[in-house]
Amino acid sequence: MSFPSRGRFLPLARWAGLEAYVQAARVAIRQAVCYPADIFIEFISYPFAFLGYFFFVAALFGSGGSVQGYGLSTLITYFSLGWVLRMIVDQRLDGNVAALVQSGGVVSHLVRPVDFLHYLFAGFVGRGCLRFCFYALPAILMLTTLFGEDISLRSGDVGWFILYALVAFRMAFELQMLLGLTAFFLTMNHQISWTVDMTIRLISGLIVPLNLFPEPLFRILELLPFQYLYFKPIQVFLHPAEIWNMLAGLTVGMLWTLGLALCNRTVFRAALRRHVIYGS
Repeated sequence: MSFPSRGRFLPLARWAGLEAYVQAARVAIRQAVCYPADIFIEFISYPFAFLGYFFFVAALFGSGGSVQGYGLSTLITYFSLGWVLRMIVDQRLDGNVAALVQSGGVVSHLVRPVDFLHYLFAGFVGRGCLRFCFYALPAILMLTTLFGEDISLRSGDVGWFILYALVAFRMAFELQMLLGLTAFFLTMNHQISWTVDMTIRLISGLIVPLNLFPEPLFRILELLPFQYLYFKPIQVFLHPAEIWNMLAGLTVGMLWTLGLALCNRTVFRAALRRHVIYGS
């Protein structure tokens, strides 16, 4: 795999003070492509996670009908977009941070003259770009081949979907980072990360569209930030609203993301105050 030459973008990055973070993104990509077998195995494992949804929905609505406005085409498109987003943001950053804490490798990151959280986000962006190319695009091709007649990718508002997806991407980083920071306090956070991840899948709309939940529960879930991971971006694509409503929703999602980022800063400072580094 070839990479752009340094001269194409590093002068601009250096001028903006971002050279270290651009390099962090490049390193994250290079580390990932060092193990092509992992990329291949992980890619083919995703269909086992989501194709069951599609065959179930196809069997359930194959003869027509709908549930609260969700027919066969709408649900197939919904789950397609949801799992494509999942492929990009599911980077298990929390496990990586926990491994750094447990092994002591976090020390080498803390002594670098760069912001630790920004450095990890740069790597998250690099892996996200890689996963978009190697996971998301092939998945879209596969899904359109299998369910081309039922996926309506041209009818939605792509521009607003991309804006909401960018908010979802940053929010996914902040949530995974927050889970990873618990390792500073608990050392072993695997079970916590697994439990929280499974819960977020459910209450973010990845497994079931949130408006199919009972009305009282749906109203509660609307007050939480997790809907901006999957449900809101997909709804904007499938059911575009008035521009001011979509702009208001995007603003709320950005505020939730900012709140999570500030929370991570606070937790990280508390973690550093109690973290003990042995040796010279």
